[in-house]
Amino acid sequence: MFKTGYIIIKTTFESKKDAGMILKNHKYKTPGITSVKINNGSKKYLNWLKENSK
Repeated sequence: MFKTGYIIIKTTFESKKDAGMILKNHKYKTPGITSVKINNGSKKYLNWLKENSK
């Protein structure tokens, strides 16, 4: 029986390098890559995310 899990990578939609890295290095032919749009959040956190996702 296979055990599966999730990994969450926080980045911006403009930063495509994370998804590309997963596609290039994942052993599955079709890894499940999805995105979740953040509509609201604390201003401090959203600024941190923007500054650290470059």
